[in-house]
Amino acid sequence: MPEQSAAYTFEDLSGPSPTSTPSTPTTDPNPYTPLITSSPSPSHIPTRYATHRTTRALQQRTTLLSPSFPGPLIDPILRRLVLTPSTCAPDPRHCLVLWARPPPHIRALASHIQTTLAAVLPALWAMPAANLHCTALEVAHSRSAADVAALVAGLRVNGAAARAVDLLAERERRGESRCVLGRPVVTYDAAAVALSFLPDEGAGAGGAEQGLVEQAVGFVRGAVPRGVLGAAGVGEDKEEVEEEREGCYTYHHLRRDLWDICSETSSRNTVGSAGAGVPIASRYTVPSAHLTLMRFISAADVTVGGGEDGAIDMSKMEAFVGAIEQLNAWLEKEVWGTARGGWTVGEEMGLDLRAGTVWYGGGESVMVGRGFDG
Repeated sequence: MPEQSAAYTFEDLSGPSPTSTPSTPTTDPNPYTPLITSSPSPSHIPTRYATHRTTRALQQRTTLLSPSFPGPLIDPILRRLVLTPSTCAPDPRHCLVLWARPPPHIRALASHIQTTLAAVLPALWAMPAANLHCTALEVAHSRSAADVAALVAGLRVNGAAARAVDLLAERERRGESRCVLGRPVVTYDAAAVALSFLPDEGAGAGGAEQGLVEQAVGFVRGAVPRGVLGAAGVGEDKEEVEEEREGCYTYHHLRRDLWDICSETSSRNTVGSAGAGVPIASRYTVPSAHLTLMRFISAADVTVGGGEDGAIDMSKMEAFVGAIEQLNAWLEKEVWGTARGGWTVGEEMGLDLRAGTVWYGGGESVMVGRGFDG
């Protein structure tokens, strides 16, 4: 069976930039800036996230249900850590990341999804609840321990690490709008299963309601939503749009600001200081907010006869995809629009600056930010 590589690539499938853009083009090296500055209205950001999610889901569904599907991408390091923990070599890939930790009700939702899918494919590895995370910024990956230690030291310069982990708590203290994620959908590829969220454009859980419903319903029903890259903001009063833009703070804005705090090449000063002086080497900056829930460490669940190297049993792949589609229909009907379906990033626990072997939720917390009450 094929194995997953650390060089696994991530493609932005959110579509082309809108034709209606601000008059001043950005020259900012921050990779998260263009989507923000080119958005004709705040609703465009969650729309782009929804488009990426929908397009990738349809792409992956086609791949996994194709008669030529070669099998799941097995994670060889995780497989060894799980199956032969006493004899395998330690994970050599040290990383440095900023994580957003989900609150208890999202962890409970994740657990329900894991239990449901484990009944279909028992060999899937499930991320422990305490390890669940959403990577807001990946500073470095697959480096040596010494490399990561040097980066941590760089982020401590001028208090950059503390500013990063406490960014959302400081916004809360100043009474600024919150960073909210909602509309959960189970997504998957040949390597893993995740719980994906869409950013909310406003201060509360209902701010982007109407636009996100249309996008996510299209995903659940297997159709690309109509007009996802339509003329957002067309017909709106320019001053009204600019006022909305100023008050908008999405998950994408959070990613932008964390990059600015940490990067040696930051040209913006969004949080009161220049960049911290470390290079950022993220594997991807695609418009996605997700918690990895499960990974493939064996092909036995999906082969004819249950062996590791047997032919793929397409009825088993169909059962797996079908179970996910049933979960998504349930999420749409029972979870969206309720308190269980969204979360305010930074609530209860601030951002977690994590170093070491973090690939499966491990590593060590360098610094954890202050949380705040809901």
